[in-house]
Amino acid sequence: MGGDNRQLAHYDGSAWKKIATGTTLSIQDIFGAKNPQTGAWEVLAVAGDQLHSLAREVLRVEGLTATAIPDRPLDRPVNTVWFLPGERYCVVGAGLYQKASLADSLWQGGLFDVTQFLLEHIRGTAANDVYAVGHFGEVLHWNGKSWRSDQNEVGIPGGIHRGDEIPKRHSKKSIASIPDMHYIWCISGIKYELAPIQDQDA
Repeated sequence: MGGDNRQLAHYDGSAWKKIATGTTLSIQDIFGAKNPQTGAWEVLAVAGDQLHSLAREVLRVEGLTATAIPDRPLDRPVNTVWFLPGERYCVVGAGLYQKASLADSLWQGGLFDVTQFLLEHIRGTAANDVYAVGHFGEVLHWNGKSWRSDQNEVGIPGGIHRGDEIPKRHSKKSIASIPDMHYIWCISGIKYELAPIQDQDA
């Protein structure tokens, strides 16, 4: 669990325990997944304060300690993180950056390489099925080869700020061939369903 004021905590089934972050920035997002090759959990968090500073940190959480990992060439705040262990790691915010391994020295990407809009959330179900959403109705989809903007097709004014996964049974459609889940995007307090273009007439 992450939150403002530099706080991270872990629930071990019986009690919450504080995780030492060592950062002076607010935690913006946290994500974890099990590496299928090693069987170990990988957990990353991102911290920043985009309203007051360009500072940011990408944190790797191991046990009850979070350690900042290299974030070059990032020079703007990041808001969210998502990854498939050992395949693809993504941090987004003011720009979209990716790497294939945490051992890689540099993140690949740039401030306006994919979109000119600030991104707020990223989640995916596979290496070829990732969505990122942001301000001014920006919706990006990664198909395994390239990023595509669905901003015009979605046609939602204003900013898309957060995404929540909900069970498919609560909706008539799913997106991007997700078998059991679809996404609802929360824009200015209103939930919108996002479906791929090819499913509109299904």
